Amino acid sequence: MLRVVLYILVIVGYAQGMLWDAQRGMDASLKFSEWSFTEITQSGILALTVIGLLAVRRYFGLFRVGLMVMAMFALSALLRENDALMDDLISHGFWKWPVALVALPTLYYLLHHRYRLFVEMRLYFTSMPFGLFLAGFLSTFVFSRLLGRGKMWQAAMGDDYMRIVKDMVEECSESIGYLLILFSVIELYFFAQRLRRHYG
Repeated sequence: MLRVVLYILVIVGYAQGMLWDAQRGMDASLKFSEWSFTEITQSGILALTVIGLLAVRRYFGLFRVGLMVMAMFALSALLRENDALMDDLISHGFWKWPVALVALPTLYYLLHHRYRLFVEMRLYFTSMPFGLFLAGFLSTFVFSRLLGRGKMWQAAMGDDYMRIVKDMVEECSESIGYLLILFSVIELYFFAQRLRRHYG
């Protein structure tokens, strides 16, 4: 119950940060920009997710293949979230290279250990942490992408179309997804702790 209250407080605090982003002056380019509270916090959430997944994997030895794949997926998402920084510091579109450097070895690792992964996932897929992870994944990587289509917003708003509204809604759905994924990692820690106590 305490964790539920904590999660609610985190979401409320995050929503207040997004309100602060929305109130940042009259220049729409500053609101929900790559340097906004929302975007910077998304990177922080993803970094904590990567660290948390690798920590659970190391400390408990649980779902070793699955957690490595999930951590590398979260790392790829973190690199993608920071594309603007890499565009400014290196060159436009550079983010694809570090993502490829993470994704290709991870794909090889996944294929090499696929049978162990299938065994691990049978247990993980029936757990509450997986439900949270799946909800976050669908919210961020499916729903927010579909919701953020400019064509849909232009059709809905017509001549009153404002890109900032589309960006805000897309960032909101993306952010709640990232938070749910982070919460799933916290719950995975407690799930692994219970398994260790039960099975020794």
